[in-house]
Order: sequence, then structure tokens, then C-alpha cells
Amino acid sequence: MAKHDVDPVLRQLVRAVNESVQAAVPVTVTVHGTTLAGALVAESRYFSELVERNPLMSALEPAAGLLGKEYAREAEAESDHHLHVRAGSIRGDAEAAEGL
Repeated sequence: MAKHDVDPVLRQLVRAVNESVQAAVPVTVTVHGTTLAGALVAESRYFSELVERNPLMSALEPAAGLLGKEYAREAEAESDHHLHVRAGSIRGDAEAAEGL
């Protein structure tokens, strides 16, 4: 497994949001000069909203099983290492209004 630089408080927040499924917590994250502000949402909610916006994205949803069992296992194992954010604003080299 890859080594992750993890903020333990942020990791617990991600776990809590993933467990609640319906929670949305405001966050602002800065990575390599890009600032992302938005709502942290559960992984399952993230994929549901992604599919609502574009049905072809259903292949990426781990529960769909379209990319195989290994993909689903990896997604589950790594879910605490990824932020699933409904972006309100992105500032950096590229500007974007909204998105997942």
C-alpha cells in the first residue's frame, strides 16, 4: 500500500461523513497552490451525484461492479484517503465554478 501523508483529524472527519452518508461538511483544502472550497460528502453520495449529472459515469461507481471486484475492493480500502467534495470554488492555475 502506498504511503499517505494523512492529517488524522481530516481522516476521522472523512470517516464520519462516509458513515453518515447524508452529512455535508464545509471544507477548504490547499494542495500544490490550488485552493478548493466546497462540501465534503460521503463517497456513496459523491458517486450518486456524479451519475445524476452524467449517467455514463455509472461505470466508476464501485457498487455497480462494472469495473470488477478488485476495483471495488481498492475503492473501499482507499475511501478514507480521498476527499469527495462538491466544489463551490477552485482557485489556482485553472478557474472552475462548480463540480464534483
